[in-house]
Amino acid sequence: MIFGTKKPRPIADFDMGLVDGWQWVDTEDARWPDQLAADLGLTGAERQNLSGQLGAVAARVKEIGADRDGAGSLVWIPPQDQARVRCVLSFRLTNPYEGGPGAYEGYLAADEGRREPGRRYDIVQTWRGTAPIGDVVGAYNVITYTDLLEDAPRSEARTLFGVFPTGASQMFEFVFTSDDLDGFTDMVERTSEWVATLTVELEK
Repeated sequence: MIFGTKKPRPIADFDMGLVDGWQWVDTEDARWPDQLAADLGLTGAERQNLSGQLGAVAARVKEIGADRDGAGSLVWIPPQDQARVRCVLSFRLTNPYEGGPGAYEGYLAADEGRREPGRRYDIVQTWRGTAPIGDVVGAYNVITYTDLLEDAPRSEARTLFGVFPTGASQMFEFVFTSDDLDGFTDMVERTSEWVATLTVELEK
């Protein structure tokens, strides 16, 4: 190569090897929650319950802007348990974090001990590694919400990943969220495996 390292290029396309049961979140169609519950074959109270969960997810996705250009969200409803949303995935394609993977890990670790009105971070764990695609920075959080309008505090688990594809001028941020702390005990392992399947195609 005459001029050394090639200039980093934007990401043209990408894919991830997710398992069966993932569905895109539709924030534009108010009928999407009930229609998806019906398409899954649910009826009665089960259909109503799942539709309510999906509606809450769609509202949250729209609120945080996870449906804008360069971003997207999906829900995971495993075929063997279609009565509930097991996990939500939101992602975005963005400019690389200044300082690279090391600085990004510090950014994620800064949530340790964080407390805000109605929310506290009970567990914050971070790590760095590599995947076939490039450098990966991960974090696992357990967050407790204490909403005065709710009868009791509720907790959710999150895994967050910053992926820095080799040769790319952009990075990915993936956030997996689940309130099924008892049933999704292998969340870190499963979500790490999914992120490790990420493939990208760079612009020419």
